Amino acid sequence: MSEPSTAALLSRLMAERAEAHTRYNEALTRLDRAIQVAPSLPAVPPPYDETLLPRINDTWRVLDPAAPPTAEGWTGPVLAKIWPALSPIFERQVAFNAALVEHLNRNVASHRETHAAVARASAELKAAGDALIQFESLLVQFLQTITPLADTHYRVINDALAQLRSVTDVAQRTAMLAKREVERRGAQVVRADETVSNTVTPAADAGAFQYVGFEDRFRGSEQAIRARLADFVPYFEGQSNVLDIGCGRGEFLDLLRERGISAQGLDLNPEMIEVCRSRGLQATAGDALGFLRQQSDESLGGIIAV
Repeated sequence: MSEPSTAALLSRLMAERAEAHTRYNEALTRLDRAIQVAPSLPAVPPPYDETLLPRINDTWRVLDPAAPPTAEGWTGPVLAKIWPALSPIFERQVAFNAALVEHLNRNVASHRETHAAVARASAELKAAGDALIQFESLLVQFLQTITPLADTHYRVINDALAQLRSVTDVAQRTAMLAKREVERRGAQVVRADETVSNTVTPAADAGAFQYVGFEDRFRGSEQAIRARLADFVPYFEGQSNVLDIGCGRGEFLDLLRERGISAQGLDLNPEMIEVCRSRGLQATAGDALGFLRQQSDESLGGIIAV
């Protein structure tokens, strides 16, 4: 089973990247929507009311059951007679008052501490809620920076891959041209008895061969040249047999072919012509004036020379 091509691999990676971005954006949206305003906490209850406690401590003993009350006149003997029956009732009332006052005095400190603890807890709970909301907001802001950062890294990698593809294309063309040059030199050896004028001099071949590499390096990538020439394509819509003088690597010829416009290229550099032909483009080596003199009238649908 053959390994996937580079184009297929890049296409799969781009699809996986797009799917990962979609999942990331959906998760980020859910997180952003989950952030809510902190709920309003109930107000701290008022402090324990101790206003009447001093008065209660002073007035809880209504009388002393062990010492019966005295009275003047006829009420004294009467009170002395009924006191044994009333005394237990007053004793229970005094005992109740004493227990109630002691309970109030014992719990006043607890009430104070409870109120202070509730106040502190309420403040700390509010601060913790506000801090949580702030953290969630900062988390969303942080996550929102990941996509631009990843895109920056992707652009760097993509540019590096583009440069690598450009270098690879140059290397492939160089190898192809070198192979053709070797084949041509071999043919020249076989045809050593033919006229020297029918062969290309080594100096000319070397110069043509070197110019291909020079153009690949300094003229710009095919993508850049195609982008520059794309604006000229509409001028040739509906035409046929368009002539591209100085066609070079054939970028404009390739653009015309994509739009269904027949065209041919012309260039002085035979190696450039070989590059065009290797891409299935029609191209001829020669000078413009000589080529045009050989064409019949109105045979060309248009001419471009850039």
